[in-house]
Amino acid sequence: MKTIKIILKIIILCIGFYIGYKCYYLYKYNVSTRTIKNYEEYEKFINNSKELTIITKKEENVKYLEYKNIKIRNDWGDTLELMEDNANSVKYVSYDENRNIKYSIWIFGPEENTIDAFINESKNANKGTYKKYYEENKVYDIISLFKYLRQKQKKPNLFTNLREIEWYYTMNAIPAAIFEGASDLQIIKGDYNGIAYTYKNSDQKSIIINKNDESYGIQFFGLEYFTDEYINILLETLIIE
Repeated sequence: MKTIKIILKIIILCIGFYIGYKCYYLYKYNVSTRTIKNYEEYEKFINNSKELTIITKKEENVKYLEYKNIKIRNDWGDTLELMEDNANSVKYVSYDENRNIKYSIWIFGPEENTIDAFINESKNANKGTYKKYYEENKVYDIISLFKYLRQKQKKPNLFTNLREIEWYYTMNAIPAAIFEGASDLQIIKGDYNGIAYTYKNSDQKSIIINKNDESYGIQFFGLEYFTDEYINILLETLIIE
């Protein structure tokens, strides 16, 4: 009888130790407590994402707004004024009669868009672990990362093995931090691969296009003018050479 009691105590202690260690591990690799304040919003950002198909329509006798090797149809003519022209970006602005900004377009790129460049945006020192997990899951750039995350991987619990807990954290930690507050994620497919997203309480929509391990971007400011429908029409005129 004593032997049975001793065995039961050992089993209970082992179970308690296992649960305690698992709870510690879940806390240690908890994206919501260590990386982002409102993790539920980040989950919605990923899981409620939609696809946007862009097929380029080549039009004749069309004027383009051009920057380096990227161009998009220019519907605004002389109403756009050059506001900024930096080494890697250009910004055009349209003013009203009182010189208040009505809307603007910011074009940037090319920038390196490999997974190494993405990882380097993180201040986390364990970059080797990030790279290992990303490569194991065939994630090579920001676009393939979001495509992967859209698979709605299951959030870890007490029954999840330790490697999967660490894996879940590693795959989500960087995007959760960089895209905190972002919403309305769209995965762009078709002639280009990319993502489109907005930020809550913001009047801008960001487009990131990946081509040949480089990223190009367009930000539209003034969403009362640049509606989703109009932005999609403009993206169909996008040419990256």
